[in-house]
Formats: sequence, structure tokens, C-alpha cells
Amino acid sequence: MKNTIGLAKCKIVELPKILDTRGNLTFIEENHHIPFEIKRVYYTYDVPGGEARGGHAHKSQEEFIIAGSGSFDVILDDGFNKKRYHMNRPYYGLYVPNMVWRELDNFSSGSMCLVLASDFFDEKDYMRQYEMFMEAIPTDNKEDGQSSKNITGKNINLRIVELGDAQYILDLRTSNVISKYISRTENDINKQIQWLKDYKIREAENKDYYFIIESKKCQRYGAIRVYDLRADSFSWGSWVIERGSPAHVSIESVLLIYAFGFYKLGFEKCHFEVRKVNKNVAAFHLRFGANIVNEDELTYYFEIDKFAFEKAKLKYNKYL
Repeated sequence: MKNTIGLAKCKIVELPKILDTRGNLTFIEENHHIPFEIKRVYYTYDVPGGEARGGHAHKSQEEFIIAGSGSFDVILDDGFNKKRYHMNRPYYGLYVPNMVWRELDNFSSGSMCLVLASDFFDEKDYMRQYEMFMEAIPTDNKEDGQSSKNITGKNINLRIVELGDAQYILDLRTSNVISKYISRTENDINKQIQWLKDYKIREAENKDYYFIIESKKCQRYGAIRVYDLRADSFSWGSWVIERGSPAHVSIESVLLIYAFGFYKLGFEKCHFEVRKVNKNVAAFHLRFGANIVNEDELTYYFEIDKFAFEKAKLKYNKYL
């Protein structure tokens, strides 16, 4: 059996897309677009509403998953972290290495899941019981790369965004209800994808961190971002929570993002801004211990230091 390589190796791959007025074309070449030889192809379709697929891991086999039509979600789990990918473009594929547990759900009507596999079918290569999968993971497996930037909380996790989150982020930021107090985003998926590609460069340079807020079962609740890193201070914002999310999501995501900036990144202060019309959020920050250090016609400019955050933690200890 190969060693586990975890979620750090799972990635969205953008495939060639040849545009034609008669219909677009995408192709895949083994050992080029995907890192293995294709031994088997299978596909799932006519999945009833509410049903899930997958629920297994492979000891050796690698796979490449594509939404041939419609959309669905893929939840990946390496025994240390979980990550949900929304697949809804036939020119994007998700590479899944061996020793990663996968589940598929949230199928749209008429969806088709196409899978390219590195080996022929062999029942002995399957681990269909999660307990068996967990027992097979080496105990000295370490988080590395991107997965080490993910933040684990009591009820929620903050997961670093991926290209596969582009449509979800665009839907959040173009909502007239939940995003009315943040900067507007053009409703263009290609521009959103390009923004995320540029962001990934900044993330690799440890200049910017953009998170999806998720439940322990990888249900997405919103997004939050750390940016504008200065000599002694960091900023956070782009904070959007979906309507209907559990009450604890807002306060817990704030506690986690402050802990990330103060303890993980090592800053002593945090600076951020809130529009004056967003009265409830401004009042929350004042109750939390932040101070207004400046203002203009439209905006309050806040600061909070590590000492004030640690004092606030005592008040909100039940969320930690």
C-alpha cells in the first residue's frame, strides 16, 4: 500500500476548453492533465434527490472526478481534515489520490458524475468501512502545506478556499441581502475564478488568507478573510454568513479568526472597518472590546489588541 498523502494533494484541475459556436470541446490526456494512466472509466447518473454516493477509500487507486453534466458535491477526508468541493463545470476535474475517503451528495437534477481511475476494478483495493480506513492511516501522518492553514473550532471549521468554491463565493457576494454591507462583486464566474487564482499566489506568499466557514460535516455557512498584513497588525473582513445558519456560527467564526491572527500569525493588534449603516455589526464590535480610532462620512475604523481579545474570550468561552 502507498503511504497516505492526504488532502494536500487533492486539487481542482482546469482542463482545456475549446470554444466553438457549434458546441465546446474539452479533452483529457493521461500523465499530462492527470498524474496517472487511465485504466478504467465509470459514471453515475439518475441519482435520486437526497441520495449520496461514494462512502469509501482506495488503498492504491487514484481517481479524477468530473461533473459531466449538472452539479454535485464531493466531500474528501484524509482522517485529519475534511474538505467539500462543489463540482459544476465539465472543464474542471478533481484529483483524488489514494487513501482519501470520499462521499458525494447534493446532486442536481440530470447530473452525471464521470470518474477516471488509475486501475481496474479490484474489491480488495476498497475500504468501505470508515473505521477500517482510519486504522489504515499511519499515526505519524502530519498535516502540511495548505491543510495546516485550516482552522478547527468547537462547532465549525475555517477551510482555505479552493477554485472549486468560486461559484459559492460569487453567490455569497452578489446576494443583495447578506452582502449589502461589503464591496460589490461583478456577477461573472470567470472573473471570480481569476480572482481566486491571483489570491492563491498571495496565499502562497503568506499575504492573504481566505476561508470558507463550514460545519463539522462540511456544510458551508459563509466566508471570512484575513488580509492587509502590516508590521504589527492584521485586518479581517469579507465576512458573510448565510441566512439560516446556526446562531453560533457568527461569534465562533470571529473568535477563530482573531485567534488565527493573534496566535498563529503572531500579531499584537488587529485593524478593520465597518460601514456606519451596518449598525448592528458596529455595536457588536464595540461590545467585543474593539475601539473606533477614526471615521469618515461612511465608515468606522476599528482596532483591537490581543489583550482585549483575551478578555473577550472569557465572555464567549462557551463557543471555544
